[in-house]
Amino acid sequence: MKQTKLSMNKKTILSFLGIFAMFGIGLAISIYSYYGLVESLKNTVQNDLKMKDSMRTFATNLGEQISHEKEFIISQDPAGVKRFLELAKINEETYTNMKKIDVDYSNEIIWDELYKEFKEHSKNFGNTRSTLKIEGDSKSGLRGELRSYAHDIEKKIKKYDLNPSFMISLLNLRRHEKDFLLRRTKSYVDKAKTESEKIKKELIARKYKQYVYSDVSKSVNDYIRTFDKLYSNQLLLEKYSAIAVKGTKNIFEIIQKNIELIDRKTTERIEESTVLEDKISFFIPILFAVIAAFAYGFQYNFSKSIKKIIVLSERLRDSSQVTEKSSTNMSMASAKVSSSVTQQASAIQETVATLNEITAMVNKSVENAKVSSQKADESQRVALEGKKAVNDMVEAIGQINGNNEDIMKEMNRNNEEIVKIVDVINEISEKTKVINDIVFQTKLLSFNASVEAARAGEHGKGFAVVAEEVGNLAQMSGNAALEIEELLGGSIKKVQSIVDETQVNVKRLISEAQTSITKGVDVSENCGKILDSVVDNVDAVTKMMTEISTASQEQAEGINNISDAMNELDEVTHTNSSIAQETSGFAESLSEQTSILNGIVEELESEVLGKIQNLSADRDRLVDSISSAPVETYSAPEHKVVEDFPVFDSTPAPQVVKDKPAKFVAKSAPVVEDMGFDDPVLEVDSDEYPSEDDARFDKAV
Repeated sequence: MKQTKLSMNKKTILSFLGIFAMFGIGLAISIYSYYGLVESLKNTVQNDLKMKDSMRTFATNLGEQISHEKEFIISQDPAGVKRFLELAKINEETYTNMKKIDVDYSNEIIWDELYKEFKEHSKNFGNTRSTLKIEGDSKSGLRGELRSYAHDIEKKIKKYDLNPSFMISLLNLRRHEKDFLLRRTKSYVDKAKTESEKIKKELIARKYKQYVYSDVSKSVNDYIRTFDKLYSNQLLLEKYSAIAVKGTKNIFEIIQKNIELIDRKTTERIEESTVLEDKISFFIPILFAVIAAFAYGFQYNFSKSIKKIIVLSERLRDSSQVTEKSSTNMSMASAKVSSSVTQQASAIQETVATLNEITAMVNKSVENAKVSSQKADESQRVALEGKKAVNDMVEAIGQINGNNEDIMKEMNRNNEEIVKIVDVINEISEKTKVINDIVFQTKLLSFNASVEAARAGEHGKGFAVVAEEVGNLAQMSGNAALEIEELLGGSIKKVQSIVDETQVNVKRLISEAQTSITKGVDVSENCGKILDSVVDNVDAVTKMMTEISTASQEQAEGINNISDAMNELDEVTHTNSSIAQETSGFAESLSEQTSILNGIVEELESEVLGKIQNLSADRDRLVDSISSAPVETYSAPEHKVVEDFPVFDSTPAPQVVKDKPAKFVAKSAPVVEDMGFDDPVLEVDSDEYPSEDDARFDKAV
């Protein structure tokens, strides 16, 4: 009779497939939503940060441009212009790259006004450069013209032999020019004009001829007119500077507004992502609640099948307890067999190991005797060579000591030469004092000349100027002489310091060298003593050779241990024979319990596999599978197989051949014959275990 139903395996698979499908859908939705949110926020924030960093880079480069612009205005260094133009080009590229950044609020960024102010700033710098070029320096531009007109006035004063007061007025004009270039204020322009009018009035007051007045006045007017142009150019430069300040301020304000816009947009996006994240967090628990409901349905369906299996497992447990007792007895018997075999294998291993050790010890003893003799001769030779090397080292140390004394003499000679240099410097210092005396006399003569020039009145003014210049030269010579004297004083102190320091260092080095030499001599003496002890040790090695014979006696005792181990092998073999008979009886008991377990297994197959087949056919198939199972045998590994084992007493030696299982044949061991046991699997009584189509099955469940 056959009955077909859905197997437990299929029920489990279908239930798990349903749960996994729902779980996969929910997980996919969650992952897709989460990664979509993260990717969107990531791209947005990256673009925002990139835009913000670009704005800051633009502002930083602009700040450097302003710095180089100021540097150029102050020093007119062409490197400042070059760096300004490089930064302008970099900012041009930065502006282009910023406009390419993909942000949805690009139309809200102040692009056109930023670019316009930036270009105006660069254009204004070009105007500033042109203005500074017009101003020029002492050799070009308006400043060069001023200098040229001043020289022209000076030449005409000398040409017409004008009063020295005109030269003083010219110097005042040049001073006002210098003050204007330093402070850039109109007051110095006015002072220059006042001084020029003074020159014209003085020309009239002193009643110089008309052509002299016209010629000198023309040069003075040209000078003042150029001065006015320079001042106008300065006003234009200040205008461009004010425009630059205002433009850069506007640019920084625009950049700040753009950065505030970026920050505001970034904050809005983060808030939007937070709202979306809350929605995802709300729907995910609902989705997993549905999955939990499906899991509960699966658990309910699965538990019904589990209840049937529990009833059968209780019956199976009762039968297994009986089987456990039989298996325990068999396990104990097997343990005895295992213990005996272990003892037997251990004894064999000990025997083989002992023989190997004996052989190795004998060979090693012979080799050690030869090597020891060779080492003794070699050690004596090395000790003699070492002693000779120590003597050579002592001689070398003596030579080093002599070299140190030569070095000391050479250093003393060098110190004497340096002292001579100090004497030369002192002589130079004395000569410098003579120069100071000459300077004093020159100043005195200059003063006397000035007095005489003052007495001479108008005719002595030219000589007064010469006397003043001579006094200035004398003052400069005096200052130079003082500086030379100070340098010579410092040189003397420094050279003396070097001499003292060199003497101290040389004495210290010689002292250290003497200490090292003394230490080297002590070490060499210790080496000689050690080498003497090495010779004594060589004599001791010879005495140790006599101890080798004692080791040979201990080897003989090891051979006696081998004989005892082989006797134990014979006793263990007899024990294994009796244990094998006990194991045969336990196997018969286990075969009866196996037939009972067979019926329970068939009922479990009915529940798990989902069908009930013909019981007798199943039983025959199970019997065939058990009877055809391969019998496992143990074969000794190749590295543990022993041949030609010696025979002790009357016990036969084990016959062992390489590449074959080891077989130990004892003298009194009986041969285990076939006991005529039946097949261990018995038929199951259907009255004892009802099938699923029987009414008693439902009652049992």
